[in-house]
Amino acid sequence: MENVLDLTDSPEVLEIIENLLAIITDRERQIRELEAKLEKAEVKLKKLVPSSASYDRMKESPIDNQKGILIADDCEVMQHLLRGFLTANGYKVAAIAKNGEEAVSLYRQLRPALVTMDINMPVMDGLEATKRIKEMDPDAKVIIISIELEKSTILKAVKCGADEYIAKPVQSRQFLRVIDQLLGI
Repeated sequence: MENVLDLTDSPEVLEIIENLLAIITDRERQIRELEAKLEKAEVKLKKLVPSSASYDRMKESPIDNQKGILIADDCEVMQHLLRGFLTANGYKVAAIAKNGEEAVSLYRQLRPALVTMDINMPVMDGLEATKRIKEMDPDAKVIIISIELEKSTILKAVKCGADEYIAKPVQSRQFLRVIDQLLGI
């Protein structure tokens, strides 16, 4: 080890090391803050209580709520948000699919009242899954929920049989209005 230079006494090297430590410390702080926010969001989702309007919705449409809603989205955060939102507004979540193939299979088994479908998912995308669900059941109600806003994508969704197309982030009032309209509430 005689040929190894000791650069720790060099002011330039010390400055680089200090800068790297500052960056790492800052990143760790940011991660802790994000984890705390996520934890608070999960707690809020768990504590959601249906409003009186939600109870009214349950009374108005017991058949639709018995069947429930199938959520198809590969993003766990989106799954939790949709589940929390739907249950807080009086809807039953029948199941959650993590990809299009699973969505088709769960639809075949459960025949839910409505499906919320993401487009970009592994195994089978949401457009193909929508097409297959509609081939199986032309009366199926499918809402595409996607971040993609290109006209060509929206047209593809319509051609696959989607009943509605909602852009992420989802606007809660619009989303409820669309669901109520599709379910005839």
